[in-house]
Amino acid sequence: MKNILPLLFIIFLAITSCNKIDDVKDSLDPKAAALNFLQNQWDWDFNIDYNYVGASTAPDYNDTSTIAGDYINFKGDNTADIKIGGQTDNVPYELISENELKFDGDTFTITSISANQLIFKYEERTSTPWFDNVNTLSR
Repeated sequence: MKNILPLLFIIFLAITSCNKIDDVKDSLDPKAAALNFLQNQWDWDFNIDYNYVGASTAPDYNDTSTIAGDYINFKGDNTADIKIGGQTDNVPYELISENELKFDGDTFTITSISANQLIFKYEERTSTPWFDNVNTLSR
């Protein structure tokens, strides 16, 4: 019996330390950390289009399409349930890197991601007129 207790203790330490190593590894992988934050339901605070005249550097006007109760729910199957302007849809997404998100066919830059805030932005610069689409979400 005396020989079994140290062996059980060593096995216990090995099992628990492996879990801690995996947790630390995930926390050091920026993409895994971003995905962990992303896969949640977010309140869609703002979806703003900044519209430019031609290729100018200052927006001519902007418009917003969100209303109270709009959201994005990024699910684990790489689809997102969305409600924007009162309309619902299900769209594909893919986290390409910790700061790049493919969402409904367009590639966005993630400018901020944390447990409480997500901001991602699309910039159209291939044809005129230029525009930016900025999405601000919270939870």
